[in-house]
Amino acid sequence: MKKLLFPLILGFSLANAQTLLTDNLNSYTVGNVGTSTTGASAGQGGWYTTATSTDTGVTNASFQIVTNDATHDKVAKIIGSASTLGSRYISKSIASLWATRTSGNNIVQVEFDIYTGPATTSKNATRFYIYDSTLAKILSGVSLTQDTKVIQGVGYYDATLSGGSLANYGFYLGGTSTVPADLVLTASTWIRVGLAFDKTTGNVYWKGPGFNGYVTGAATGTDPAGIYLMAFSGGTANAASSDHLFDNITVTAVSAVNLLGVNESDKKLENEFKIYPNPAKDVVTIEGKNKIISVYAYDLSGKRIDLSLSGNKVNVSTLQTGSYLLGIKTDEGFVTKKLIKE
Repeated sequence: MKKLLFPLILGFSLANAQTLLTDNLNSYTVGNVGTSTTGASAGQGGWYTTATSTDTGVTNASFQIVTNDATHDKVAKIIGSASTLGSRYISKSIASLWATRTSGNNIVQVEFDIYTGPATTSKNATRFYIYDSTLAKILSGVSLTQDTKVIQGVGYYDATLSGGSLANYGFYLGGTSTVPADLVLTASTWIRVGLAFDKTTGNVYWKGPGFNGYVTGAATGTDPAGIYLMAFSGGTANAASSDHLFDNITVTAVSAVNLLGVNESDKKLENEFKIYPNPAKDVVTIEGKNKIISVYAYDLSGKRIDLSLSGNKVNVSTLQTGSYLLGIKTDEGFVTKKLIKE
């Protein structure tokens, strides 16, 4: 059952932001993430690999660290099931990290990159969920169906007033609040997505390319316990596998929603970098003492645009006129700068 999405304009508020986890996966060894598909032991980086009991085809090789491209370097890949049954997960607990958050930071935010995948007949779904400790409540999540490229928000919601029940629901991310519609993403594209859950209000938030909204969820007072990178088989009609790629995962605790804004974990590097000219027309120069690996831009919808880098010069001529967040990936972390394109 899909519900409608309420649009939201999210502002920047970093005063009390607290980074709980950040992982670009680049320090890992190419190969299997773990040595168990039952979650019996942690794999690389403390990530666990598991699958549902109905998935008879899963192996350790279903969960991989692979080299992707110059921008992303190493990424996590889950090879989805080619059958009608089974879901596969790479997961990590954030319960102890959440317990150490600063007082007042009752909103958990998770940001990550996912690959939309090429055109395919696979009905697999690429998913990223924030779960509670019982794994019964999805506090916030997204699900991208591979064959249609439709992305939807997911959250724990009370639909009893409209004839439903208290359960996890999918939500339209396209259209408007009064006329909701499916949102179809472009194939073969890396995008950045933000999820948030407010423990105090129960609000569930989603932000990404072409969507930015929330609903009032039903998990008020619930603590987030784990993050799950997932490949869902697709159900009874599925007959093909697809690959599910994830990268650049960040978890923060904040007092005000700030999805896809400046990341507090990289703020320590921010003063070491300067960009000019700004506003810019064709080329931006980056000054900083750390090695620059790649540069990309996020528009106001959250869509990621990879940019050409030569030394410390970035070609921004392909960007449309407007405001952007310029993401600078370095050998020490990430820096985000505001950029105005003339």
